[in-house]
Amino acid sequence: MNLRNNRRKTLWLVFLTMSISLINPGLAESTQLSSNDNKVMSTLGSLTASHSQELTRDGLEFLKSMSEAADALETYQFESHMNVFKGGKTIDENSKFFFKKPRKMRAEELGPFKKGSVAVLLPNGKVKGHMGGLMSKFVGVVDADSEWVSSANGYPLNDSDFYGMCKVMLDFVKSGKKTLVTEQPVTVNGQAKPVYVLEMYKNPNKEELMKRAYINPQTLLPVEWFDYKNGKLFAHTLWRDLKTNVEIADSLFDI
Repeated sequence: MNLRNNRRKTLWLVFLTMSISLINPGLAESTQLSSNDNKVMSTLGSLTASHSQELTRDGLEFLKSMSEAADALETYQFESHMNVFKGGKTIDENSKFFFKKPRKMRAEELGPFKKGSVAVLLPNGKVKGHMGGLMSKFVGVVDADSEWVSSANGYPLNDSDFYGMCKVMLDFVKSGKKTLVTEQPVTVNGQAKPVYVLEMYKNPNKEELMKRAYINPQTLLPVEWFDYKNGKLFAHTLWRDLKTNVEIADSLFDI
């Protein structure tokens, strides 16, 4: 009898441990930075930690134009790759994102961060979704700012669309942050074609870089993004396989 009870306790502990590792967004997605990762992070930091001499134009009107361009899109989908650097580790997030007016959103996590998780934004502003792995059968509804449905960089689903990103940036400007943009598209490392470079600083004196974005001059949408904390590179995001104004079924935005 005791042997049977011990086996049950052991199986329960194994199941509980597996469940926690699948639920907790901080487990199983972070790895120690290798020497190559450190080199990449250092290179990105050296590219973006200092003020670019080509940025001479105030970026407010440019941000407004970006917002208008994003708002003009009826539907779009893309894949994104994000690396978040913190505590000597890197979190690797790959995802697919779908958008359809009015403000319908769906995010599918491809891994390793939250692999298998799916989330959709509901009309009431809440988010419906499920985790990956063994927990994929359990669907729940949470607030939009819940950590369960946030990206690796901490941003919520309802700010993950292009219009939402622009709104966040415009709100930063209203709060006193300074933004600058290049007069014309320029050539930068990592991009095959010239892009606008948009930067945001903590104050008008440009004392601390917060964000840098590479913007496609034809679409006025971001293709690459750098986030900073305390002057150090915190997150790096790339967008790829962008398809705009394509047919996306309404059924995709339900689970």
